[in-house]
Amino acid sequence: QRMGFASGYYSVPYRGLYFLAPFSVGMFFTCLSLVMVVTLYCVHRSFTVKRLMSFSTWTADDPSFFPKNADAPMSGVLWIFFNFFVFFGSCCFVFVLLFISMFDYIPFYVAGLLECIFMVLVGQLRWNWFQHARAAIWGTTVTSYVENDEELTSMTNPEYQRPEESDDEVGSTVTVSPSSLSFIILYTILVICFLVFTFSLTWFMSSACITLNPNSFSTLGIRRLLNDDPCETDLWPCHVYVTFGNQMATEIIVHFHSGIKYEQPVIWITSSKNYSGNETISAHEIETWQQHKAGVYRMSEISHLTERYVYYARAAGLTPQETYYFVVGDEGYHKTYSKVKKVRTGPDDDTEFSFAIGGDVGLTANVQTMLKTLSMLEPLFFGIGGNIAFASGIPGCYRRWDAVLDWLEEGLVTPTGHTIPIITAIGNNEAGALYAETPYQAPFYYPYFTYENLDLLNKLPYDLPSYHAHYVGSTSAIYSLDSNIVSLSSGKQAEWMETKMNSDTRRGITNKFALYHVGLYPSVQDPNKEIHTQLRQDWIPKFDSHSVTVAFENHDQTYKRTKLMFNNTEVTPGSPHKGTLYVGDGAFGVYSVPEEVESAQRDYLDQVEFKSHVLFTTVTKKSVTVSAISVEGRVFDRFVIPTDENNAPE
Repeated sequence: QRMGFASGYYSVPYRGLYFLAPFSVGMFFTCLSLVMVVTLYCVHRSFTVKRLMSFSTWTADDPSFFPKNADAPMSGVLWIFFNFFVFFGSCCFVFVLLFISMFDYIPFYVAGLLECIFMVLVGQLRWNWFQHARAAIWGTTVTSYVENDEELTSMTNPEYQRPEESDDEVGSTVTVSPSSLSFIILYTILVICFLVFTFSLTWFMSSACITLNPNSFSTLGIRRLLNDDPCETDLWPCHVYVTFGNQMATEIIVHFHSGIKYEQPVIWITSSKNYSGNETISAHEIETWQQHKAGVYRMSEISHLTERYVYYARAAGLTPQETYYFVVGDEGYHKTYSKVKKVRTGPDDDTEFSFAIGGDVGLTANVQTMLKTLSMLEPLFFGIGGNIAFASGIPGCYRRWDAVLDWLEEGLVTPTGHTIPIITAIGNNEAGALYAETPYQAPFYYPYFTYENLDLLNKLPYDLPSYHAHYVGSTSAIYSLDSNIVSLSSGKQAEWMETKMNSDTRRGITNKFALYHVGLYPSVQDPNKEIHTQLRQDWIPKFDSHSVTVAFENHDQTYKRTKLMFNNTEVTPGSPHKGTLYVGDGAFGVYSVPEEVESAQRDYLDQVEFKSHVLFTTVTKKSVTVSAISVEGRVFDRFVIPTDENNAPE
């Protein structure tokens, strides 16, 4: 915790955290066992340092390698401990290899091969050591390396006399006794069985997935047994969802996934003027709609687990406040065509609109309840402030993302059948850490949520920044920001914010909303932590100078509302500054459990409650109203910010 690993505050992926503890324990006991093995052997033979350093000259058939006249029972006890630590250390080493393959640091077949080679070699040595341990315990004399049943008999029967060796000529035939041949066959069978078992176990336990909210664990073998991946079996798209582009009134981006590669992925789209949605329509009629080609990205991050292709089709030049119907698929291959869906574009004037915000989603029962609540309110879009699937950037958790996308697709549908588009901000569980060193630590977030016109022949999803802006109406903008997850709050992002907000202020954008994950004013975590102080230092001057209306924060998994803040202090009545409202703290799907708040000065807070919630914001000509709605569907907090400077906030 002192190093920041437990809370993920530094660039250590959560996949590394899950892996770090068992790997460290396994390596510790492996090294401890190795030290004990060497120590016990040295004690038994009373080696000097010089003798110990010449161990490279030992040979397995050298009689001096083992004690000739072991003193029972003490020597036997030492050999028992010796064998125990050899066996224990070997198991620990195999355990380490198993965990390395579980989190995809090496392929399972490489780990399995190393395990097999190691255990076969150690097993052969342990067989020899076992024979000498028996001799040491029984007090018999070991004259040489055990090679056949005759020497084994000499160990167990002191009265046994070896026959005189014959002077066989070079090249004479050596007869192998039936008992030796049987042992060779049996040993070969055991080795083959061990190889099969090792590879099977390593394959079954590879590509592990550990998720939160709710906690779950799966491996490649478990997922194969369940065989519940629709993308692997269906021809039609297994996921179809919508994000808004830069201009919500005229631009949408349709995402769809498949387990096979479409040769000509496209989207067909038409307005309600051409199709009412009630009559039955054939595939041939759909193909007469306006067509937009889709780019494709193969999910190479999970190609060793499953085949997955993500497609992006951008439809621009749409009519504001219009219902559009769309179908996606592989052109000319009717079996791949999706069902007809519809979406509504936003206004481009001062017409009233609303949107919903939630963060820290997961896969709990709260999610479906909250989705039902917000869909009944028919928001223009749903903004997710990070920690969408709680999959920690682990490639093996692709099925967790599938489950979350399924719930979002089913739940984000209004009573009139409109699909509610999504806008997202990246969270620490998308990248597996804060201060991630590369966007590739978020293997699902970038390919699954794009907001610009991608020409994927020249650009990958990872080439896009993790921050973006969206505009709706004539005076409103939503900035999706990266709170030190992949992009630093300073540097390029800060320059982008200054340029974008300055331009928006000049052209009359008065309602500015910011959506991000880690809060500037946390309700639970210590506000004096480095990340919070850094965010305040980098962003508050920009929020203040450009009059950001509401900042939607997440991460703490509670509900909080601050006082109106300007320059890190409360805005008092009569102040010439409007101030910014910081609200949220992310508890859309997770269960917000009361906990002891870290002791710190929090005079910026106006209200804190441990409740799962969704924030519903309504924007009109006169005001911006933010309502906090609980999982029971009850409004438990509301704040009104007038757009008229002569009116006071409520």
